Amino acid sequence: GFVPYSVGVNSLTHRALIANESTDVATVVDISTTPATVLQQVGGSANPVSTGAKPFVAVDPETNWAVVTPGGAGTVTIVDLGQPATQGTGERVPNVVVSLTLTTSIQGVAINTQTNQAFLTDPNNAVLDIFNVLDDSVQNIIYDRAEVAAAVNPLTNQGVVVNNLGNVASVFNLQTN
Repeated sequence: GFVPYSVGVNSLTHRALIANESTDVATVVDISTTPATVLQQVGGSANPVSTGAKPFVAVDPETNWAVVTPGGAGTVTIVDLGQPATQGTGERVPNVVVSLTLTTSIQGVAINTQTNQAFLTDPNNAVLDIFNVLDDSVQNIIYDRAEVAAAVNPLTNQGVVVNNLGNVASVFNLQTN
């Protein structure tokens, strides 16, 4: 069976993506109902959502896309959370948009909702990746090794990374680094 590991929520569309550990499958749910309604599972062997042992999820509310990291083994996957026909632009079913390989050990993810950029950490690399979900461009920031988690303040464009080996958190400007 599936073991849920992490979840990302779009508060604008009331959709959430639940990443299951080590399955290549994720579940899209509607959280506007009680109980939540399972809309669709995405991924699987034909078009996987790369979920390793510790997948992480962040959601860009503007695009309604979830960025799923493999949690240490695999590729980064972008999932469209879909939309119901009642939103006036036609129904869009949840699906995998794209998978990309920056490194296979990316773990942490955060999204700057103002710039539509995903901030990706890799505990095995001295590079932090900034991926633009709108144009697929990638910027690299050379940094310390062992960054395992990330967060972004979209109002200031500042990122925070956590280094579990050094027992430190670092804050920096995503525009100037």
